[in-house]
Amino acid sequence: MMALSITVLYGQSGHTNTGTGSGTLGDYSSFYGYYSGNSATSSSDHNSFFGAYSGRYIGSGDWNSFFGKYSGYYNDGGAYNTYSGYNSGYTNEEGDGNAFYGYYSGYLNTASFNTFYGTLSGRNNSTGSNNVFSGYYSGYANTTASYNTFYGTYSGRYTTTGARNTYVGYYSGYDNTTGTYNSFFGYNSGENSTTGSSNTFVGPQSGDSNTSGAANTFIGRLSGDNNTTGGFNTAVGYDSGPSSSNLSNTSAIGYLTQPTASNQVRVGNSSVTSIGGQVGWTTLSDGRFKKNVKQEVPGLDFITKLNPVSYEIDKRKFDKFIGIEREEGEEDISASARTEPSVETRKTGFIAQEVEKALLDGDYKSTIVDAPKNENDYYGIRYSEFVVPLVVAVQELHEQITELKNIIKLQESLINKMIIDPGQKFEHKNLLQNRLNGLSQNQPNPFDYQTEIRFNIDNSVRNASLIVYDIEGKLIRQVEIRDRGNASVQFNSEKLEDGVYIYALIADNRIIDTRRMIIGR
Repeated sequence: MMALSITVLYGQSGHTNTGTGSGTLGDYSSFYGYYSGNSATSSSDHNSFFGAYSGRYIGSGDWNSFFGKYSGYYNDGGAYNTYSGYNSGYTNEEGDGNAFYGYYSGYLNTASFNTFYGTLSGRNNSTGSNNVFSGYYSGYANTTASYNTFYGTYSGRYTTTGARNTYVGYYSGYDNTTGTYNSFFGYNSGENSTTGSSNTFVGPQSGDSNTSGAANTFIGRLSGDNNTTGGFNTAVGYDSGPSSSNLSNTSAIGYLTQPTASNQVRVGNSSVTSIGGQVGWTTLSDGRFKKNVKQEVPGLDFITKLNPVSYEIDKRKFDKFIGIEREEGEEDISASARTEPSVETRKTGFIAQEVEKALLDGDYKSTIVDAPKNENDYYGIRYSEFVVPLVVAVQELHEQITELKNIIKLQESLINKMIIDPGQKFEHKNLLQNRLNGLSQNQPNPFDYQTEIRFNIDNSVRNASLIVYDIEGKLIRQVEIRDRGNASVQFNSEKLEDGVYIYALIADNRIIDTRRMIIGR
């Protein structure tokens, strides 16, 4: 049995030293091992060193505990340190409040308030402080970075200067070097992230392909798996997230939900059959923030070009297009959850490419069609945006109906006022219209101040006039026409408001024809 000696020298109390070259100075200190505490001075108190060369160059440091050969070898003025393991805290001189447990843990450390657990954990840390590394090789390459927390084998293995990161899980944050403010939780989470910062990955293999992408939030196993350099993405759900490597500002919610272009939000995969809530979707529509407002929305001309159809979605073909591969015969997640055989429900709608052509043919600018942004993206339709052209179409129909009503009202008015010869039989104007007489559309139309109205009146006509009514049926003007044959009159819009007006040609008390003209300044 090894003999122990307790030595009290020159007023020192409670000092114990055992081993060749072990220190002999310092109150309440214990040095066990070859050259342990060899350089201790009378001002270094309350130290406990166990192992050859442990605390070899201790100077004035107090309250240290070193366990293992070469542990705390160069510690000089550092205090309140605990090192356990071969070469643990080997280089630390002035650092305080460190706790290193494991072979070579904190080997090059010179800073304070670090806690390293595991073989080679924090092995290269130099001036980084306030770090916690737990696990084999955790924080191995960290040099100057501070405020990192790594839990798990190889967690933060290559982090050098990246600070304020939290990695929990085997290989979590493995390749991160300079990235900061990252939080990775789960096996292989953020494994390949190198310089990306401000990322949050939760789940096994979440964000495991990310390299320099920043400000991403991925929750769920394999979430964000395709992302490498894209930033500001959010994905919640197994294997959800951007479909390619460099997309930005996307949001995906649900299993296998994958946006295919930047600035997209996607909810659910191709198997989802219902998305809903207690209130309708709200879109920004505050007039205070709208500019360049124009009344140029298409109506009937656009609506009548649409081709409503019913159809089914080829889910397997769609999934393959966006990069989701399923084995032949593999059921989708919704089918596997059913207790009864599924029946494909036919959908109704439009073909986006056809709607796009209708818009282009009319030179209409609209966001109804969500066209592909890249070769991996696909067509979509914003059905809610059909409301606006449908409203315009209804307004146009209302205007036409009102015009027809007023034409009938005009005919009835002429009859009541005996403009039509009472001795003549009154029939529908198309039957009464004299083939030798005619009324042309005014040019230009619409017009601002003046337009030309051309007509043809047979020489046999005794009385002819041109009458103008507003859309409400009120008589505006009546002009007697003396010319015969092909002739015209210049109509002036003076004192008239912008709007729609009806003009008619009356020949020998018969309505020959009616037209519509528009005044717009």
